[in-house]
Amino acid sequence: MTKNLVKMKTLIVDDKLENLYLLEALLRRSGYETVSANNGAEAYELAENDNFNLIISDILMPVMDGFTLCRKCKKNDKLKNIPFIFYTATYTDAKDEEFALKLGADKFLIKPQDPDVFLNIIKDLFDKIKQNEFKPREVSNLSEEIMLTEYNYALIRKLEDKMNQTEENEKSLKEYVIKLEKSLEEKRIAEEKIIKMNAELEQIIEKKTMELQKRVSELQHFHDVTIEPQICIRKALMHIRLTRSKRLYYCSLNLLGTNAKTE
Repeated sequence: MTKNLVKMKTLIVDDKLENLYLLEALLRRSGYETVSANNGAEAYELAENDNFNLIISDILMPVMDGFTLCRKCKKNDKLKNIPFIFYTATYTDAKDEEFALKLGADKFLIKPQDPDVFLNIIKDLFDKIKQNEFKPREVSNLSEEIMLTEYNYALIRKLEDKMNQTEENEKSLKEYVIKLEKSLEEKRIAEEKIIKMNAELEQIIEKKTMELQKRVSELQHFHDVTIEPQICIRKALMHIRLTRSKRLYYCSLNLLGTNAKTE
């Protein structure tokens, strides 16, 4: 950034902090110095006590609106040559821009602007100032009564547009709430289904577990029943064999005894 860019100071006027933040970030990132105000009255006081190269203002604000701020600046010898840009989101028809230019505003821009387009407008304006080529727009030579009438009409149009935007926002909010409630209800129903399915699954698992345990018990009993007779048979065979062996033994002894006597 060049030193010339850094020296350029802009007064930003808006009652919404997010708008102030966005403009501050955009201009400072491009090398410009910024000062912010939340309404026209605050901005006018800052402008009288400081030196600014540009004023960018919203229109609908509390305490003092942008139209009134522009009129006061153009009537002030110190401030009347400072470039004045209206940057507003509420725009109803060409009469708003026409009235703003009659007040002496140099630009009338609608939010939101593409950042590159917006910065090019600011840069062109500052280039003209540095090259002494900038000529402030002359205030329309209208009577105070006509100016006040147009001011009232312009302000009413913008207030009506603001109210319409509010109604649309409320409608959107209601639709969002309805969708959210529907989503929460669907979620609740889904959770109840999951809980029910889990309970049914636990019952199935418990039933199958009992059936399996019963089957295992039956198999164990079958094992015991089939094994026990086999053991008994084995014991009987062993007893028979043992008895037979004893008989053979005693027979052998008897035979041996008889033979001994004969000899």
